Amino acid sequence: MFRAPWRQRASIAAAVLTGGYLGVLAADRSRVVVRGWSMAPTLVPGDVVLTLPIRGRLARAGQVVVLRDPAATGHLVIKRIHEWRDGRVYVLGDAPDHSTDSRAWGWLPSATVRRLVLVRWPEVRSHLRWSAQPSGRRATTNTSGSSSATSPARRRP
Repeated sequence: MFRAPWRQRASIAAAVLTGGYLGVLAADRSRVVVRGWSMAPTLVPGDVVLTLPIRGRLARAGQVVVLRDPAATGHLVIKRIHEWRDGRVYVLGDAPDHSTDSRAWGWLPSATVRRLVLVRWPEVRSHLRWSAQPSGRRATTNTSGSSSATSPARRRP
C-alpha cells in the first residue's frame, strides 16, 4: 500500500522531467528544419526535428542522425546509420533516388556524426507546414539532393 503512492509520485516526477527536457530541446538550438527529400517518407520538407548532441561512437545502426556533410563544409545532413564499424559509419537516406549518402561518400569517420534525431516536433505532421519556413535552424537542400542544415554558428535570427 505504501509503494503505490511512491510509484505514482516517481512516475509523475519522471513525466515532468521528461516534459521539461523536451521543452528545453524544443528551444532554437535543438531544432532542425528538414528541406530535402532524402529521408522521405520518414522526414519530409517542412518537418521540424528535435535533436540531441551525440558523439559518433555512441550512435547505432538504424538511428537517424545529423552529420557534417563531407562534400560541403559548414553544412549538416540528415541520414540514417546503416552500419557502424571500427570508428566509421555508413549512412543512407531513406529515399535512395533523392539522396546523396555513403554510396557516394563511402565510409565516414564517426566524428562526423553531430546530433541524434529524437523526434519530429510536433509528432503530428501537417501539410500546411510543408510550404512554411518555421523559425529555428534552417535546413537547405544542396545540389546533390541531400537534406542539410546550417551549423549553429551560422543560424539566422
